[in-house]
Amino acid sequence: MAAYPTLSRIDISSPPGAELLARASRIASPEVIDIVNRLTRLFAVHSPFAPGFCCIGGEVALGGDNTGYASLMSVTGNGENFETALVSCLAEAADFLSQVERPGDVEVAGPRASIEASVADGWIAEIFTNIDHPVDWIRAKSAAAGTNVLLPADICLRRALARQQIIPPAPLSSGAAAGPDVASAALRAVLELCERDAVTLWWRGGRRPRGFPLEHPANRAATALIERLRGPIRERRTWLLDITADLGIATVAAVSVEASGRGLACGFAARLDEADAACAAVLELCQMEMSAPVADIKRKEMGENALNDADRRHLRRADFSTIDCDLLAPAVGIDLDPYEPPGNLDDLIDRLMRQGIPLYLMDMTRADVKVPTVRAVSPALQPFTDTVLTDRLRRTREESGNAHLEVDGVSLM
Repeated sequence: MAAYPTLSRIDISSPPGAELLARASRIASPEVIDIVNRLTRLFAVHSPFAPGFCCIGGEVALGGDNTGYASLMSVTGNGENFETALVSCLAEAADFLSQVERPGDVEVAGPRASIEASVADGWIAEIFTNIDHPVDWIRAKSAAAGTNVLLPADICLRRALARQQIIPPAPLSSGAAAGPDVASAALRAVLELCERDAVTLWWRGGRRPRGFPLEHPANRAATALIERLRGPIRERRTWLLDITADLGIATVAAVSVEASGRGLACGFAARLDEADAACAAVLELCQMEMSAPVADIKRKEMGENALNDADRRHLRRADFSTIDCDLLAPAVGIDLDPYEPPGNLDDLIDRLMRQGIPLYLMDMTRADVKVPTVRAVSPALQPFTDTVLTDRLRRTREESGNAHLEVDGVSLM
């Protein structure tokens, strides 16, 4: 990790900052642009591995006096230009702000058994295994039927510690998304659930990935993007993996390593189109490539005790030797049954319903944020964790002969 990212402060009140905000205003709603006023810090991150990659980070103060919740969260956005990266960063901030519990969010409180229309199957049932005390429930809708259901508040909302009754098994950032409208936000949220499911079945279930033929649209689009982002820099080897699961929702992992086979970084994306998924995965990869070097700088300047859990995960992943790792090599002769990709949100919901995957949506658009935001929850799709196990993950591990143990202890996120 000899090459390190650099940061440069963005001052929105300066002429360059104001010009950047004006460019961003041409591709985003006024409500999204207004989120810049909620940020306490804003900066550009420059990658030594991809000079053409644009990344903007910031910090946003979540919660306030009326929520009982207070936290300073990091937010990041990326793209091929800085206005796209800024809009992406602001949308993530809007998403996080909308997730914070507000007065009136809780519909009812009580033990699971006493709550009609409560959803408590799949991995949600597992978290109730040792819980017999009353919990808070919030309203959501069945995506397929449109009927009202109740979900545990703690798996949907960022709550004050004193109000938290269940420890969420996976990060609350997963399965929530902001968008230009509610339908777009819902599509992004559901695709993220499908992405996390596919990634976990691969990396924590041992499901072998597939490759893309050279002339495949996903490979062509991603290769062109990598050329634009990396330019003359060739320090890292990069390749794509098709990790689409049995649901037939296009999911791609973009992977890169140093010449030594160490320094592993991965980006993932699920989209309705394979080429779109591949390009989104490449952009996330370029962002993830900077995580371990940043942690390494922190360790060198401040010592081991300054590292947090995320820093240590990044450093363990960077130290992992990928040589002869089967889960990072495209398998030969393993093909999915032919599938027709869903064309829109309704098609996606129908696809999941026909495969026995229940899906619930919660409109989290807030009056004080004004950016459409949706939370998606499915008790049958595997979150990116093995603290709870769905039938899908158990079955995948059995079928793979526990091939995931090859990478046990190596976290991709």
